[in-house]
Amino acid sequence: MLRWVVIVGGGIIFILLLFADKTNLTNLPEAVIQSSASTGGSKLPPLGSDPKLDTWIAEMGNLEGAGKATILDSVVSRLADRGRFAYAADFGEQLLTVENNIDTKRRLGILNYRASKLTFVSSDPELFGKYSSRGIQLLEEVTSNIPNDEPALLNLGLAYTESRQQQNSMKGILTIRKVLELNPDNVEASFMLGMFSIQTQQWDKAKSRFEKVLELDPENANANFQLGYVLSQLDNKAEARGFVEKAIELSDDPQLSAEARTLLNTF
Repeated sequence: MLRWVVIVGGGIIFILLLFADKTNLTNLPEAVIQSSASTGGSKLPPLGSDPKLDTWIAEMGNLEGAGKATILDSVVSRLADRGRFAYAADFGEQLLTVENNIDTKRRLGILNYRASKLTFVSSDPELFGKYSSRGIQLLEEVTSNIPNDEPALLNLGLAYTESRQQQNSMKGILTIRKVLELNPDNVEASFMLGMFSIQTQQWDKAKSRFEKVLELDPENANANFQLGYVLSQLDNKAEARGFVEKAIELSDDPQLSAEARTLLNTF
């Protein structure tokens, strides 16, 4: 089956921020080395120098309370903006000690989930277990306090399904379904349930899910591709062709475009 219809093993596709904590700089500032070790990030690849970030980390050692929380908040945000989700999650553990509230737990739960999807993390069982379990724990704490928290529920559902724990698979699907019960127009939840339906070859259910996504977001290239694929499995290749061609037109992802062209060649 094409890569774009695989939702396990390689991770779920819809979530957009799949950047890796990689480096092309080897001169790591001492402050960053110390901070990395203190947050348990010694197995992470080196983090390239960032003057503003280095300054904040150096200042942080002399601060406590609100001042330290402000600096840590800036550090976590800058690392997340750079796609360094594992480092952001580790510094977030320090933030949680001085700013322990629901908003911080939600933010860090999502960061840990995103960290678990990084290539170098997902290929290392120890690192994957660390970030995956930490993300689930934090998001469970959020949803136990705020049962209707859509972002926390959606990311918790995704974290469950990608946890590599068989007992969590159905929990993940049920959690994402709850998101749609709260908000039937949640595009991400509909998309992911469509992907689960593809995995189980429930083609009619998948068709309705992706039709809903495109009703809400007609310019979604991946949803157009997935609907085209589903229609081809339902032996409706004439209609499928239009969606696959539109996916190619809309996509800025060369690999998705290439796979869409491969699918067209099978019609």
